[in-house]
Parts: sequence; structure tokens; C-alpha cells
Amino acid sequence: MTRLLHRIAATAVALSATLATFAAAQSNSSSATTAAAGVEDVSFGVGCGNDMAYPATTDSSTSQPRFAYVISNPLAEFIAVHFKDFNLPENDYVQLRAADHSVNDTRVLRYHGNDSNGDFFTASLTTSAVIVELYTEATALGVQATNTSECLGFSVDNYQYLAQPSTNNGSKEEVCGADDSREASCYRSFSAAFAASNAVARLLIHKPEGAFFCTGWLLGSEGHLITNHHCISSQAHASNTEFEFNAEGSTCSTNCESPRGCGGSIRARSATLIYADDALDYALVKLPINLSGEYGYLRLRSSGAQLSERIYVPQHPAGWGKRIAMKTESGWGTVTSLNMGGCAPDQVAYYLDTQGGSSGSPVIAWSDNTVVALHHCGGCPNTAINSYKLVNDMRWRNILPWNAA
Repeated sequence: MTRLLHRIAATAVALSATLATFAAAQSNSSSATTAAAGVEDVSFGVGCGNDMAYPATTDSSTSQPRFAYVISNPLAEFIAVHFKDFNLPENDYVQLRAADHSVNDTRVLRYHGNDSNGDFFTASLTTSAVIVELYTEATALGVQATNTSECLGFSVDNYQYLAQPSTNNGSKEEVCGADDSREASCYRSFSAAFAASNAVARLLIHKPEGAFFCTGWLLGSEGHLITNHHCISSQAHASNTEFEFNAEGSTCSTNCESPRGCGGSIRARSATLIYADDALDYALVKLPINLSGEYGYLRLRSSGAQLSERIYVPQHPAGWGKRIAMKTESGWGTVTSLNMGGCAPDQVAYYLDTQGGSSGSPVIAWSDNTVVALHHCGGCPNTAINSYKLVNDMRWRNILPWNAA
């Protein structure tokens, strides 16, 4: 799969004509029947074996789409389209936008022949209906695909409309008793902890079997991000992940308890996988832009966690807006064990509340605000990989980012 940088027009465009005037217009109104959780099969496109051949020539006007298709699903929290094939002339493009002008997500996504190719997911639009349109450049000499060894045109075979929280091998990340985590803004007065939480991102990972929420965070000063292996284990996963920062409520009373709640800023829609380790359940990726100067970054403690030390966990449980787990029902959160079994040997354990989607969160020491463990598994107590193991492994592989420990 090849997925290259795509351009995003950040402003909405008005409908220039009704669907009746489009060169071709089709629609799909989806039901709850899915191939996988939150995935709906569809079949449409232009060229590449579809019913409509790719336009051989165009006239001088390119203001109207040559093809349009409406995807509509009343159950959708978002829509992310999967291209099975994508190979256009370099200046032609496919455009996606919300069909309902009343939605807050006014972005217009454009995928050009010179910046996108192959098999990939689009970015997700927060809407229940999208219009997929093909625009072609005026030419009288015929068209040629960017990659002449692949079919000319594009094909869509499914789309994702719901995401599920990612968990480790089916383990249940736990709220231990009542949920004592709070909206991140409730801890603004704890300035060091709140500042550390700025480096934490909400991840939406598009995989063939469905979309999944995880948490990740900026590690070191070179633009790297770390999460769990069970979240991102391949370059295909990294290439189809949305990295969203500042997804949190503006006040303590803001309720962000919904998937994709309290939207922030999606700063990257793909990354380069540096390494993913199953045994230590970590994945290190590098974002296409270094955000450490804007959001700060976290460091791993080389010596690891200490028994009974106070800790806190900034996270995106269930894909909600950012929360910080700092207290338990019995007081401040602490490390309760350094040798807990279960998902891995000798894990760091604690009773701070997490949920599915918290996978990949940093477990941060109150004393020095370094990361002492990488959260990855639940069960009350919840558990994490000790930071010294991560540091030692990355140093041995010569992939430890600058200022990461």
C-alpha cells in the first residue's frame, strides 16, 4: 500500500449544483448490516473495472464534478472511505465533503493523482453523510494515470463509520469502582501535570477489520510518538492513523464523554513506523511534522518506576476527550506492584481508572513528571510496561529519540 501526503482544503465549499446535474450521481443509504463492527461494504468508482469508464477527454470547464456518489448512514459517528484502487492523472482529484451543511465539520478533503496512490483510507469526516466527487483537468489529448502499471481511476469497496476502543488481546481495561478520572481541564491548577498532558494525543486507527481508538504521546524532541503494539503493529496501520491533539474540554464542567468528543486538532493523518515490539507492546512512529515545540514532549525514566510512588495517567478512554486519572477511591494513585503478571511479566500495576482506548497512555510520576510506564492492559489493577524496559530496548536497537530519556 502506498499512501502519500494529501492536501486538505480547510474551508467548506457550497454545492455548485444539485446532484441531478452531476455527470453521474449515485447514493448509498446504509443499514446496521456490516462486514465488521463499524464497517459497511460498498462498491463504486470510475475506471478500474467499474461501470463508468474514466473520462478520456474533458472540455474547457472543470468546475463541475464528472462523477458524484453519496454515502449516508444514520448510525455514523464519522465516515472514512477506503479506496481499494486509486490512480489518477496527476492534476485530477477526488473530493470528499459533508453532505449536510449543518454539521460542524466543514473540511473538504482532496486526494490528487500526484499525491495519493494505491490502497488507503481517507481521513474521517464527522458527519453521517458524505459526497464523493471526481474532478478532472481540462484536456483534449486523452488522459494518463500517474502510475501506468496500475488501472486508471479509483474504486471504493467500504467505509468506516464507528470506532471501537482498542484493548490488549481482549483484556478489559478497567474503571476500578467508580470512575475517579476527570476531564483534563479539572487539573489546570496542577500546572506541571496539565502541561505534561499536552503531549498526549487521541489516535483513530483505520484497519481492514475496523476503526480503533488508542492513546499516544510525543516522546523526545524529534517528532516521535509512542503507543502500544496492539494499536499500531505495521506500516499500514501507521499510514492510516489520525493523530489528534488538544482534544479536551475547555473547562472542568465540559462533558467530553463521547467518542471523538471535544474535538481538537488533527495534526497528522499518517506516520512512519520506526519499530513495533509485540513482547513489550510498544510502537514508535515518527510524525511528518515535529510537534514537540508546540505541545511539548515527555521523557521515559531510565531507572523505571518505584514502588508506592505517586502517579497519574492522562488518556483518551473510549475515544473520549482527554481525561486525567490522578485519584483512586482511597486517595492519590500510586504504583502498587512492580512484578504483576497477566498480559506480560513484571508489569507496573496501579488502581487508576482506564478504559478501552486508554491503551498507549503514559503513566507519569508525580515527583518528576517523567514517564515510568506505558499503559497497555486492564483488570484492576491496571498494568503497564516498565519504562526501563522500553529505554533499554530502544537503546539496544539504536532508535531511542533525542531527549527521550
